[in-house]
Amino acid sequence: MISAGLVGLVGLDELNATETTVFELVVRGLPISQISKELCVYERAAQFHVSNLLSRFGCRSRSELLALCLCRALGIESELQRKWKAAQRDRAAGVPVSELAKKYSVSRVTIYKRTQPARDERQV
Repeated sequence: MISAGLVGLVGLDELNATETTVFELVVRGLPISQISKELCVYERAAQFHVSNLLSRFGCRSRSELLALCLCRALGIESELQRKWKAAQRDRAAGVPVSELAKKYSVSRVTIYKRTQPARDERQV
């Protein structure tokens, strides 16, 4: 189990119980077949959970997710974090979401999710 300190440090505190469990299994390097056994679900469902976890962090692979979390834990800005900061700046400058999706090779939905202003920055 991941310690509470690491959970907050890496940004996992925003995950629900299932996502946290899946993250722990991914960190252990388990394949989908083992993850499905640990979760007591079909392999397709386990793959869905892993995919959701990756998209939640804007990662394309498990290794990218682990690298992102390691960088967060060490206080180092990762390449992925730089990419999202640039996307946020572009969106704030008025660049259309469709162009940002092409530029950063992600879906428009991901751009919307990852470039939203923080709750305290949103206008009420």
